[in-house]
Amino acid sequence: MCKKEHKDAMAFDFDGTLILNGKFNNDKGVHIMYSAWTACYATEFRRFLLKDSLENDVEKMVGAYIQYPGSPRFEQLSAIVNSLVNDNCNSVPSFDGFNIENMICGEYEKVRDLYNSTFSGINDMAAELYWKPFESVKTLLRKWSFEYDLFIASGVTQDILDEDLIRHNFDTDLFKGIFGGNKSGGDDKAELLHKIQNRGYTNLLFVADSNKDLEYAKFADVNFFRIKSNDDYKRLADHLPENMPDEKEAWVFSDDELSFFKNMTLNLLSEYKNGNKMKYKEITELINKKEI
Repeated sequence: MCKKEHKDAMAFDFDGTLILNGKFNNDKGVHIMYSAWTACYATEFRRFLLKDSLENDVEKMVGAYIQYPGSPRFEQLSAIVNSLVNDNCNSVPSFDGFNIENMICGEYEKVRDLYNSTFSGINDMAAELYWKPFESVKTLLRKWSFEYDLFIASGVTQDILDEDLIRHNFDTDLFKGIFGGNKSGGDDKAELLHKIQNRGYTNLLFVADSNKDLEYAKFADVNFFRIKSNDDYKRLADHLPENMPDEKEAWVFSDDELSFFKNMTLNLLSEYKNGNKMKYKEITELINKKEI
């Protein structure tokens, strides 16, 4: 591991923070819900869907997703599945947490595999076509690398994170460490922040985009700064280096964001339920060409 050079450090989430995730920076929420529902639909978990209507399923999933944005992907999946099975938005650590018959235990592994494959596939296509670095981020990272030790602490699995850094032409030499999650869904960002802080920094600022990231920062006892748009990078640059900010007030999704999640997911799943199993390119094109 590289030697510590500065007394203070900055750690950055990746998706939604270094990278703008589509037109509204909320693509991944739709990807998650679409991938979870279609995985259930293709397995024995289908029995828990459409108990009232597709609209009701989407409402349940949105309620679960907004509790876990920025969480590891399988934690998000279990919360969504629990909402569909039990009307409960809490994530569970294993199949036993769903309190359903053991005879379909093996089906949850199929759900996980299908969800993981679909979610990764849509993300990869979106990253190729629409996702891009925030306008100011590369210039600011280079500037800040002379003043702070820089890290990435992301829930994106390490293999995908490494590929996306290359895809988007980031200078990885600017970072003292690049930490992603593992494929089983572990290594949450609180653990990654602890790993960085244990190198002995006086102050560590976590720059990220979700309330879950804020929770990770609080748990790790590090500073936090939220990124929502490129203007937030300009605002952060105004603080540094004289003042390392710490903005620990949670926020809620706007009505427009909730409408985007619900309407876009419903549109996609309606197509799927009616037999139109769109290709990943078609899915991400639809998401990014529609208005909220």
